[in-house]
Order: sequence, then C-alpha cells, then structure tokens
Amino acid sequence: MKIKGKIKKALKWAGIAYASAFLAINAHIIYDYNVNGPKKPELTLQVHNYDVEVQGKHKRLTLVGEIHTHNLEDKKKAEELISSNHFFANECNANTFYEMNVPEKVYLKTLSELGALPSFYYHLGSGREYSNMLRTAYQNKKEVFALETGRSSLEDLSTFQRLATIAMSAVKLPLAPLQYYNGKSEPKLTEEYAREKKILFKEENGTKRSIKMAREIDLLMRHPQIDSLLATTGVYHTYEIIQCLKSNPNLKLEEIK
Repeated sequence: MKIKGKIKKALKWAGIAYASAFLAINAHIIYDYNVNGPKKPELTLQVHNYDVEVQGKHKRLTLVGEIHTHNLEDKKKAEELISSNHFFANECNANTFYEMNVPEKVYLKTLSELGALPSFYYHLGSGREYSNMLRTAYQNKKEVFALETGRSSLEDLSTFQRLATIAMSAVKLPLAPLQYYNGKSEPKLTEEYAREKKILFKEENGTKRSIKMAREIDLLMRHPQIDSLLATTGVYHTYEIIQCLKSNPNLKLEEIK
C-alpha cells in the first residue's frame, strides 16, 4: 500500500509539473507570436521546368516538390503556377481517401487526429497556414489527375510500421507546444536537404511511391491532349521522380533554367 501511495503522489506531482510547464510554454508562445510573429516566409517550393520530347513531340513539364502546407511565399507561387497551367496532377485527388479500405482509413484518421495539435503549433511558428497545391487547384476549379491511388500510397507499409508510426505520434502529443519552436527554426529547404532527409520506416515505401508516380507522369505526358503538365508531389519524392523520368527511355528531358 505504501508503494501504491507513493506512485499516486509521484503521478500527482508529475501532472502538476506538466500542467505548469504547459501553461508557461503557451504563455511564452502567445507573447513571442504577438511580439515577433512567425518565421519570415521564404519560397520553399522546389520548381523544376523541363522540355520533354515524347513520341516525337516537345511538351512542357513543371514538376513541383512541396511541403503540404504553404507559407505566404509558397501560396503566391502556387497560385501563379496553377493559373498558368491547364493540366494539373498531384499525389492524390478528392477520390483518394474513398479508394481506401476501412483499416487504411482508420490508420490515416488516427494519424490525423494525433497530429492535429502538434501541426497547429508547428504551423503557428512556421507561418504555414495556407492551402497546399491540391486545395489551391480545386479552389481554381481545376481538374486534378491523381498520380497514385489511395491503396497504392499505403500498400507497402507493414502492420508493424503503421503501429510504430501511430505510437511515435502518440508519444509526441504531450510535447506538442514545442513544435512552435521547431516551426520558427525550420531549416532552409533546399534540394540537397530534401534529398538527404530520412523518414523512419517510410524511406523504402517512399521510393516505391516515387517510382509509381513517375510512371503515371510518363503516361500523362504521352497523352495526346496534354501539351503542358504541372505535377506536384511531396518534396521528399521530387528528386527520385526526376531520376526515374530521366532514366525512362520513352522520355527525353531537358531542364529549362
């Protein structure tokens, strides 16, 4: 009984300490945000323009790597790109979620719920409060071609990998306010940084997804009605997709500076 009482007392003081720290950090966040504001926005979209020779014709491909929420500079560039391109392709479209089976929907919904609070703080600090390319395209009444189906985006993740990802997200949840400072100190996003970035459990799956999306871009570029295509993916896929397209014998890419 004495041990049980000591555990209860320790948990009580731990709860008080956590609540005090939580309130203190949030008080500082409110002060810092009102005095200094979020991180100064800078363009982080990775934009690559190519002249593509396919089936004896020359076509235009604009490949964009993005972080899936935009700051003000990203927002301006995204609107410019979307307004100047008729055909738009993205990792997913409005149908992607509905193409998934029930376990996959539960997995993504769980990750979304666990990540909501940390994402809020990160976006507050980084200034990433604007829609991504997909939502901007829909706001501009664009038709969106999906570069992968809902099933293919998750099919290579094992049950262990999914559970481990959920567990890591759950562990991070109590530390959500610290994401504000991570957002304020977000590193400069360069192609080299994106290329070297490693994501636990997702590297192999990410490479497989990049290959699938590159194949879909190839099919779209060979479509007779498409002369110019804007294709957007997560920034960590961009380099691999470019390498896949360059090694594709059906396409000849020449980068437009």
